[in-house]
Amino acid sequence: MGGKAKDAAVKDGIHSIQIGIQSYALDNNDTYPPAVANSSVLVDSQGTPYIDQRPKSPFTNVPMKDSTAQGDYTYSTPASDTFCLVGHTSNGVDT
Repeated sequence: MGGKAKDAAVKDGIHSIQIGIQSYALDNNDTYPPAVANSSVLVDSQGTPYIDQRPKSPFTNVPMKDSTAQGDYTYSTPASDTFCLVGHTSNGVDT
């Protein structure tokens, strides 16, 4: 898989995580999940995940995690009503 395809896969994986984060916020009074490294906080009150399966990093072929390695992401919550999700691509970052 070429660099552009891997970067596109990171963007797609980040989009999946973004949808899960936004779904979590809708169910939790518009409050985003806390930024806890390598956490599985994206679950509802019954423990059902908002993302069926964490996307795999095209660079390592393991589930994407909260790290700055290529193909992973970083997530932060500057305020309870905002979040920042960054996907780490081969030539920089995409938010």
